[in-house]
Amino acid sequence: MLPAATSVGVDIWHIDTRQMNIDYLRCLHVLDQTERDAAAKFKHQSLSERYVLNHGLVRIILADYLAAQPCELQFEREVYGKPYLRDYPELTFNISHSADDLLLAVSSGVSLGVDIERIRPRQNFSGVIERCCSVNEQFYWKALPEEFQIAAFYKFWTYKEAFVKAVGRGLALGLNQIEFDLERGAVMNVPQNCGMFDEWWVGELAVGSWNSAALVIRGMNPELKLRSIAEIKNL
Repeated sequence: MLPAATSVGVDIWHIDTRQMNIDYLRCLHVLDQTERDAAAKFKHQSLSERYVLNHGLVRIILADYLAAQPCELQFEREVYGKPYLRDYPELTFNISHSADDLLLAVSSGVSLGVDIERIRPRQNFSGVIERCCSVNEQFYWKALPEEFQIAAFYKFWTYKEAFVKAVGRGLALGLNQIEFDLERGAVMNVPQNCGMFDEWWVGELAVGSWNSAALVIRGMNPELKLRSIAEIKNL
């Protein structure tokens, strides 16, 4: 069994399912019927297989923390959709995926959120920045040289997505009410119902030059540990 994450520590799992020799049938076997039905609804086989791998891997990894069987885990969702384990609410986790990359953060008794995005050119970066960023963030982004704007856009986006996932409210919380200082890597402002801004920590995660990823946690200076899928047996 893997050692559990402590209350001040966060385990980070980044898995590129294209590069790993993962047992697809093992992942399929541990899914519940709802998940199998969801996988079967995809029109493209590649998307169905990606769903099976992502959901199966999450079950297998979380089960190792709990000395439980992956197929026995019961997932529930909060009002705005944030998942948790019905029988193990003390184990906190959050999941994000982009293309074939899976990102999973695991801790205990803390509010946390992660987001990963594949970096791609867009037609209208400035329009999204104006809708989703505060006045200060917009000023910062527009003043950047053009060659730095794409990376800064995705950094803002993953920070904000990770925050709304940490508080469990989703995009309806209002992304422009959450403000970050990219130079300092700090939270500068949060909505009134999310506590004080200095209660929150944000950090960029190194998950490949083709991705942008972030972790947000309620607490200061968490101890991050990058975990390897090689630690998981029977895959």
